[in-house]
Amino acid sequence: MSAGWVISFPKSGRTWLRVMLDQLGIGCRYDHAGSDHKQARPAADMAAALPEGDGPVIFLHRDPRDTAVSGFHQVTARLNRAYPGGIDGFLHDPNHGLDKIIRFNLAWRRAAQGQARILTLSYEALQADTGAALARACTHLGATPDPAALARAVAETRFEPMRTREAAGGFDGRYGRILRPADPDNPSSFKLRRGKVGGFADELSAETRAWCAARLAETGYLQAMYPGGVPT
Repeated sequence: MSAGWVISFPKSGRTWLRVMLDQLGIGCRYDHAGSDHKQARPAADMAAALPEGDGPVIFLHRDPRDTAVSGFHQVTARLNRAYPGGIDGFLHDPNHGLDKIIRFNLAWRRAAQGQARILTLSYEALQADTGAALARACTHLGATPDPAALARAVAETRFEPMRTREAAGGFDGRYGRILRPADPDNPSSFKLRRGKVGGFADELSAETRAWCAARLAETGYLQAMYPGGVPT
């Protein structure tokens, strides 16, 4: 069953959502809409262009600080590319970092307004109540999974069981290198690295954290993306 699209900036949690939907037999097409780190396109070159047709779209987003930190590890540990500016420099990079993520997510949030076709879903909502968020995603995609199957998909895709399975090569048959550590001895090279909401605070300098907070305030990001408050 091909049900629709999932659009997200890289490292916003789509692999987790994908595994759950796949387990429920709900096939989607997944796209980063030009924001991939491999391409490193300037934010100004991206646009929130909806996929052709009238199929349902899920726009998945995550706190851009966590997204950028995870992106740094994706580039350096999984893509094995040196980044001389370090993690704080990566956050400031216009082709990878915070401002690009803010611009991408706000553009898609605006595109979703008044569009029944688009469901906006946050990684934080998935973490706070995985079952409810997954059920919303399924309903939007036109599927009504059995409650027992839904509960099983949630239980089997908790972070620790999934990470253990990734380390053991348990996803290789279906996902290949997408869900395989680049280096099993390097925890940062796992696709499932930490999965922690607010984990950026453990890795960024105080100066960079303050700069991030200022940029989020200047752009009105948190109010626009989490109008009911960040799920906890």
